[in-house]
Formats: sequence, C-alpha cells, structure tokens
Amino acid sequence: MPHLREVVIGLGSGRCGTRSLAALLDSQNRAHVSHEILGPSVAWEQGEATVWGMLRDLPRDSGLRLVGDVASYYLPYVEHILSVYLSTRFVCLKRDREETIASFVKKTPRKNHWMAHDGSWWRHSPWDQCFPKYHASSKEEAIGRYWDDYYRRAEELQSRYPASFRVFPIETLNTLDGQRRILDFLCVPDEDRRFVVGIHLNAAKPRGVRRLVRHLRRLLPGPWPRCPEPLPTATPLAGRLFRAS
Repeated sequence: MPHLREVVIGLGSGRCGTRSLAALLDSQNRAHVSHEILGPSVAWEQGEATVWGMLRDLPRDSGLRLVGDVASYYLPYVEHILSVYLSTRFVCLKRDREETIASFVKKTPRKNHWMAHDGSWWRHSPWDQCFPKYHASSKEEAIGRYWDDYYRRAEELQSRYPASFRVFPIETLNTLDGQRRILDFLCVPDEDRRFVVGIHLNAAKPRGVRRLVRHLRRLLPGPWPRCPEPLPTATPLAGRLFRAS
C-alpha cells in the first residue's frame, strides 16, 4: 500500500447528507471516494466478507491519496475495518432525530426497512437487509429507535477511537469552516483541499404538476405563480393504524 494512500469511510443514519459528504470527499485532489458503491448488498449483520471485498477492491492508483466509500451500513463493521486498515478514518454525519424520521418516512412511503414484515402491506426491498429490525408499534417508532442506537454506537466508537472516528453535525457540510474541520480530521494537505459549500445531492424532488412547473420556470421567462401544493390523498385505514405513534 502506498505510504500516502489513506482509507476514509463515511457514515450516518441515512437522510443525513451522506451523498453530499461523498461528493465533498471525492472532490479533493488525488481522491476517489464513492457513495454506496456496494448498493444494498451489505447486510446489517454478518456482512464482514462483503465489507472486506470492498476494502480489497478500493482503487490502488499510486497517485491517489484518499480512497473510500460512504454508506450508513458500515457502522457495525467499524472495528472490523480498523483491524484490516489501522489508519482508516471514519466521518459520521448526524442530523436532528425528528428531521431524520420525517425524511425517511417521506422517502419510503410503501417500504419499511426497520421492521420485519411479510410484504403484504410494506413492500419488500433489497435495502431491508441493510438496517436492524425493531419490534415497534409504528414505522416512525422503529426509525427513532434505529436513530438512537446508531448514534449511541457512533458516540461509543468516537470515545474509543478518537483519532479514527468523528461525529459531525450535518450543518458542518454547509460552511467553509465546517468542511475545513472535516478535512482537518482527515489530514488532507492544504494544497489538495477543494471546498464545495451548498451541495444538496439527495434532496427530495418535486413531483407531478409541481415538478413540471419548476421545470418550465427554468426554461421560460416569468413572472410565474407559486407552485400549487399537492392535493391530499386518501390513506388506507391499515396504513393510518400502522403509522400511529
């Protein structure tokens, strides 16, 4: 392994800026950092062999200084990764708990990665295996417990490996000073640093007529009226009961 080549793993519960973090890291000079390069193939448990395959296949270009991947599912394997690459640095993003729950609920309207189910109401998804499962009265409760456990474990790892693991609030991505703190932690040389403030690569996209109006706004001169809000839709009774907190 070339002396200057370092491994970085980005983490976070999901819906917390991991795609933007990957873009920031990959934009550094002499860096190659991907986002969820393994897709949904890393199970929350017993995924060591898959993670080892990812580490083994990281680019070995001698001109690269920083290589790695960003995904929520690496958290259970932090100590396994450190046993393979002692100098690995872990950057873990943290978003407000209630904001994270609301964002996940919006992103997964007919899916539930956090509770075991038979597929009759919630649709099965390849991503189901990438999250722990909880006995909970609602999807929101299960996501909340996932968030609690995720960042409890992250804080433990930060306490145990302060030189290797660091938790940063999501707001860190939005300022030069915040991005500088991340790059300081990764020991990126000043001459290799690139700052990309204001990136939001996984924001929710407008749908239907709202998406069409926004597209036309970009193509045609104004003035334009405000985009109409989507009409409320009926929710099946079973869905309302399942989502009750």
